[in-house]
Amino acid sequence: GGKPCDRRARDALPIAECEWRTPGVLAEIIAVEHAAALRNGVAFFNTFAAMGGADQMHAWVLAEPKLAYKDHVHLTNVGYQRWADALSSAVLADYARWRRLQGLPSTEPVVPPPVVPSDGALPGAP
Repeated sequence: GGKPCDRRARDALPIAECEWRTPGVLAEIIAVEHAAALRNGVAFFNTFAAMGGADQMHAWVLAEPKLAYKDHVHLTNVGYQRWADALSSAVLADYARWRRLQGLPSTEPVVPPPVVPSDGALPGAP
């Protein structure tokens, strides 16, 4: 493989001579953030893991529809929507887990059964 791309390499070298890679220090940064969240009793959402892990930002740039811009930093509207969906799903799942641990009832919506008239015919049926 080629060498990692940085701003200087990206500007000076053809794309074939460098590769987009996750910075090696990112795992350590995430670990420090996670530890700080635990220490302070606050929630932590791992965007890196939610996006698929190492070297996935480039895959998001190449995806159709595009999920990230070529700067490999900012997401497109579709990418931010995917990120927001992952974040909200994680928050709701952890909330449901917390409720279970507290012995509280589920927050899942209860869908009532369809109302069947006494003649047995379903509403709208011929």
